[in-house]
Amino acid sequence: MLKRLAKLIVLLAVLRGIIAYLINIVPTASMAPTFMPQDFILVNRVAYNLKIPVLGDTITPLNTAKRGDIVIFRQDGGTDEYIKRIIAVEHDHVRYDQKSGIISVTPNYRQNNCQINHCETLLYKQQNERDYLNSETALFSQQGEKLALIERQEFTDETNHAILLTKVRYDQSAHYFKQDNLPLGEWIVPAGHYFVMGDFRENSIDSRFFGFIPHDNLTGKAVSVIFNPKQETRFFKTIQ
Repeated sequence: MLKRLAKLIVLLAVLRGIIAYLINIVPTASMAPTFMPQDFILVNRVAYNLKIPVLGDTITPLNTAKRGDIVIFRQDGGTDEYIKRIIAVEHDHVRYDQKSGIISVTPNYRQNNCQINHCETLLYKQQNERDYLNSETALFSQQGEKLALIERQEFTDETNHAILLTKVRYDQSAHYFKQDNLPLGEWIVPAGHYFVMGDFRENSIDSRFFGFIPHDNLTGKAVSVIFNPKQETRFFKTIQ
């Protein structure tokens, strides 16, 4: 029995080394400008969970994700993979202001009884606004007009990255995932789960709409852009 267990441990260690880094292709612009459609990206497949290759079943969890991590994940029961950014972790209270595009996060909201007590809030600040134009990120209104995009730098003490917003903002909150006993546009992340969003805020179906991602559903962490066949400047590009 001990010999079999030892062999299994060795086999898992070898498999971990083989599948640690794999290449994925980004299918959409939901993470622009960080990732663009057709980006070939390097993914660490054992950043969070050690999984059985092909089957995808988790052998053992490894590390928790942090705010700002860009993760690859699957929806419950699905085989398709998606890529988004971790905005909030377990027990965080998330508020998203649809009009301004500003996110605020209060860690350990219920544990610290933040409804009554004063708790520190982590604000995703924004600065350095500029017009943004790229054919891969064009959005159109229902009337067929191209929507003007702006890029801003979004940052906290933990993260710093670019996001895209539309100059004219449309209210999407009617389609938000509604959590019991909370106002629309506010969520408290359950234990063992994450709240994710795309960097291209008006062009991303994410936790605002479908809810939280269990840790077990994480399949990897995005590391860097390797190249993009349509954009020569995106060659071994580091990400934030």
